[in-house]
Amino acid sequence: MQRILFLENGTSGGGSFESLSLIVSHLDLSQFTPLVVFVNRTVFFEQFKARNVPVRLLYDPVYSKEERCHTGRWLWTRGLMLMKRIAPWTTLGVEAVLHLPAVRALTRVMKEEQIDVIQLNNHSMRDLYGVIAAKRLRIPCISYLRSARTVFLPSSVARFLNRHVAQFVANSHFTKQYWSRLGIDAHRIQVIYNAVKDASVETLNVRKEWKLNSGVQHVLGCVGNFSEGKGQDFLLRTFAYVLEQEPHTVLLMVGDGPRRPALVQLAQNLGVSHAVIFTGYDSRGRRIIAGLNLLVLPSHMEAFGRTLLEAMAEGIPVVATRVGGIPEVIEHEKNGLLADFGDAEGFAEAICRMLRDQSLRTRCIQESKRRVRADFSLTTHIRMLEHVWRAQSM
Repeated sequence: MQRILFLENGTSGGGSFESLSLIVSHLDLSQFTPLVVFVNRTVFFEQFKARNVPVRLLYDPVYSKEERCHTGRWLWTRGLMLMKRIAPWTTLGVEAVLHLPAVRALTRVMKEEQIDVIQLNNHSMRDLYGVIAAKRLRIPCISYLRSARTVFLPSSVARFLNRHVAQFVANSHFTKQYWSRLGIDAHRIQVIYNAVKDASVETLNVRKEWKLNSGVQHVLGCVGNFSEGKGQDFLLRTFAYVLEQEPHTVLLMVGDGPRRPALVQLAQNLGVSHAVIFTGYDSRGRRIIAGLNLLVLPSHMEAFGRTLLEAMAEGIPVVATRVGGIPEVIEHEKNGLLADFGDAEGFAEAICRMLRDQSLRTRCIQESKRRVRADFSLTTHIRMLEHVWRAQSM
């Protein structure tokens, strides 16, 4: 029996939380005992508790939202983060100081719970303090690389990670290449694609839920955090062109985040607010996707794009940007359509084409379901992760 600690440093929700939830809910509990550590009391924290999954909440000066409201600590944190930018060779030392309360708390939890393996759920730079804590106790550390947004990784940090992380796991070949270019040893990065349940969920009647009038012909949806890199502003500009060709169309913007006020204002400025619904965060994400006519993923940068898998499994056609790891999931004109980020008219044309061309829709839906079964199986995903965990005790 291996005791595995999963560390999630996110502030609200998103793909890393969803992926972690899927992993933990499908563990072989006769072989593995999970403990999930959060730094914020998110809806996922409450969901895990409700499912009787062991959870802990620790506070971190950088990532815990509650801690940020203390002015003195905020100024101290910002000062140290500025030092990292000015003098990157100080990064390791600064990280150790910045996250000292979290390192101490995490070390204590690992001792108390007799943890055998720790898995970091975001990426090596964001989760660096987890590596520091694991090193203190000489506990094998696995770093799941789910993001490709770290602008700079100092060589000293890359050497530290290569020395003290037992195994890196990347969610796409793009992510692997990204981190290897930053200095992570490519030979120690294993690609394990995200996965999805292939069994369909109960479809949410989105027209009834959001009281859409009978004249609405198409319901598009974008599901994800409203944060930098997700491209919702680009989507709104694209949607203005879509409405010119398909005026009886509604766009559901499902999610929340720091950019929401700016996006609401942009929709008003573009004159599309009458056809855009900001739903807020909704835990029924996949059920909403199942009720759409089309899922759009407008990201400026995307390591993988797990909502694509949910749409594919539900038989919902997709149109996405040709960035990051997305082309590993979507083959243009085979199981979806791709367009260049920044080309709002081209993206709009792809959306309208998918809405109108029934033959294309049918072909893409059939191929998507086949690919989910062949390449993104949850059973295969869990089996590959279990192999990684077991290897740490050999």
